[in-house]
Amino acid sequence: MSTDDSSVRVAIRVRPQLPRERLDGCHVCTSITPGEPQLVLGSDRAFTFDHVLDQDCSQDQVYNSVTARLVEGCLQGYNATVLAYGQTGSGKTFTMGTGFEVSVLEEDQGIVPRAVHHLFTSIEKKKKSAAEEGRPAPEFKTTAQFIELYNEEVLDLFDTSRDMKQKSHIRIHEDPSGAIHTVGVTTREVQSQEEMMQCLKLGALSRTTASTQMNVQSSRSHAIFTIHLSQVRVCASNKEDSPESEVDEYETLTAKFHFVDLAGSERLKRTGATGDRAKEGISINCGLLALGNVISALGDCTKRPGHVPYRDSKLTRLLQDSLGGNRCDRYTDRYTNNYTDKYTDRYTDRYTDNYTDRYTDCYTDCYTDNYTDRYTDKYTDRYTDCYTDCYTDCYTDCYTDRYTDNYTNRYTDRYADRYTDRYADRYTDRYADRYTDRYANRYTDRDTDRDIDRI
Repeated sequence: MSTDDSSVRVAIRVRPQLPRERLDGCHVCTSITPGEPQLVLGSDRAFTFDHVLDQDCSQDQVYNSVTARLVEGCLQGYNATVLAYGQTGSGKTFTMGTGFEVSVLEEDQGIVPRAVHHLFTSIEKKKKSAAEEGRPAPEFKTTAQFIELYNEEVLDLFDTSRDMKQKSHIRIHEDPSGAIHTVGVTTREVQSQEEMMQCLKLGALSRTTASTQMNVQSSRSHAIFTIHLSQVRVCASNKEDSPESEVDEYETLTAKFHFVDLAGSERLKRTGATGDRAKEGISINCGLLALGNVISALGDCTKRPGHVPYRDSKLTRLLQDSLGGNRCDRYTDRYTNNYTDKYTDRYTDRYTDNYTDRYTDCYTDCYTDNYTDRYTDKYTDRYTDCYTDCYTDCYTDCYTDRYTDNYTNRYTDRYADRYTDRYADRYTDRYADRYTDRYANRYTDRDTDRDIDRI
């Protein structure tokens, strides 16, 4: 693949209005600049992307614009990732095709089913081409994993017997080469497109969903469908260097393709979520915030090779080698078309701009709503009680003892010496003269009379 093919690319798709939104009289607030991959939000904000797909584009157009080249790169040994991001209800699951429905039409199939078809068709073409050229046919091994990240717990969607009440024992492991592995996840080997679609169906039906005010069937977790591809083929360079050689040299290429259906970013005021739904929304936003931080770190060339916070979330940890290693990424934004979602969509655009080397604070409002009241009340009470008791006990005892000892000794010594000197001299002189005169005269007269009587 060329350098241009392997770069990060961002596509944005505008969702048409739903019947409910038309009945509510929602106004269209987006427009696309003719001849330019630019989306205008309202009348004052414009955002430029690699691809801008309007509300009339088909699923096939989305796939050809976003994913087709990635499948070809995967066959050449490149890791690839497609992420779908957007607010809840913007159509991410529909675009990705991970919300499997039995009645879905072929023309409505999403990115994942189309990529599976493309992959196995390309495998058959490579085998047929090798046979026609008289070369040994390449050997392919294809496996699949399907996991979801629910409340920072990694769950195996292929394990239908799992107990949601028990803690998951799946671990994320990094080998010495930097590759990320999930220990304890079911891996299914597939031989055909039909088997892969059965795996997709099985996992999709096990996803955690719930109803909110903004989405009747809202995904409450981040879903990651991963295809691992391994192929053993004859080295092309060997035949070019020594075409008459009877010994074939083989090479092994491995790649993995992540299809990530991110849960929608939420504001609790709009979704009306409470209890478990609110907890899920907070966890979703935390994962998206961590992903945004990683994207910002990777997009800032001035910081390379600095620290990238992959470990801040299990979501970024799972995607570490695909986001920052040997990879080619496509980032698909799902975008509503309503004035009521204008400001949420603006945050979607800003978040996407992070992926194309721009920096914004996308999640301020999300965390302001979720955490302000909780931590304000909690820490107000906690620190009020803590510091009241602390300072009362600490300073009362401390200063009582300190001032008692210091001032008692200081003033005792100072005034003791002062009054001793002052009054000692005063009373010494006063009483010395008084007693001298009094007793002198008394004893003089007494002795005189005694001497006279004696004589």
